[in-house]
Order: sequence, then C-alpha cells, then structure tokens
Amino acid sequence: MGAAPLTERWTLLAPDRPGHGQSPPGRQDFEPEAALVADQLLDQPSHLVGHSYGGIVSMYAAASRPENVLSLTIVEPPCTAVARGVPAVDEYAAEIRSLLGSGLDPVEGLRRFFVIAGVPVEVPDEPHPTLVKGMRQLLGARSPARPVPHGWSVPDATTWCRRRRTSTPRWSGSFTPDGLL
Repeated sequence: MGAAPLTERWTLLAPDRPGHGQSPPGRQDFEPEAALVADQLLDQPSHLVGHSYGGIVSMYAAASRPENVLSLTIVEPPCTAVARGVPAVDEYAAEIRSLLGSGLDPVEGLRRFFVIAGVPVEVPDEPHPTLVKGMRQLLGARSPARPVPHGWSVPDATTWCRRRRTSTPRWSGSFTPDGLL
C-alpha cells in the first residue's frame, strides 16, 4: 500500500463514505457527510485529505472546524463551480449533471461516465461489482453544483492551508465505524 510508510509517523484513518466499502447504501450528499467527518475526525488537530467527491466532503468539514485542521489536501475534487465560465468546464459540468439525473442503469451510466471523463476503457457487459456499486451511488446523487464552502475560492483555500501548516505534522483522531460512513 502506498500509504504504509506514513503509518510509521501518523495514524491514518480512511472512512468509507455511505454506499462505499463496508458502509451501507446511502444517498451521496457532501454536506451531511462533511458533518460526520467533522464530528468524528476533527475533534482534535488533524491533517485532512480528500480525493474526488471526498475532496468536497473534506472542504466542507474543514470549513466547519477550521481550528482543528492543520492542513487540507484535496485531490481531483469535482469542483467545476470554481472554474464556472470556462466553456470546457461548463460543458463537462452540464454533462455530469445530466448523467446524475439520467436514471440510466448503472452499467450504461458507467459507460457514459467514462466517455464524459475521457477514460479510454471499454466497459464490459458485466463490470466489476465495485464499479457497478459506485455508479449506482453516483446516479441520483446530489450534484456538487456549489462545491466550495460559501465564500471560498481555490486561492483562498490554498492560502488558508498555507497559514494553517505546522512544522510538527500530526494526524490523529478516532473513527468508529457505525454504519454512517
């Protein structure tokens, strides 16, 4: 695992979002998920990392408990709203919104998503169950139309994280899987 060396210095926690991993099915909605992350992981100073939709969750969690965020790292969040007005971004965002509300079956939704995202892979008639489960969660999910906490912009978030950086990084906290994440 790529994160193994980090465990020598920090405690790493990787909660499953509703409908992913070991958690039960649930509607994807970044704001309630952010509240869970903030309540369960940001009760003390921590470094917060989020990937993809989890990046949006992380931004909202950090905004709700900034005093306990030592650093915030977001990787590939679907934050098209921060680049609103760029034609390619607006087109991509419209296609994703259309997909989310399409009602397609998960396999067809996955095929369409791969085309939209530029993934050069043909989706088989019976894709891996994890891909089908993930697409089932995505279809009908709340679109991250306003993915950045009110008043934030990408430069603001970057500056905020730079100010909050610490010379003694720590990653601590507790997560008790209770079926919510």
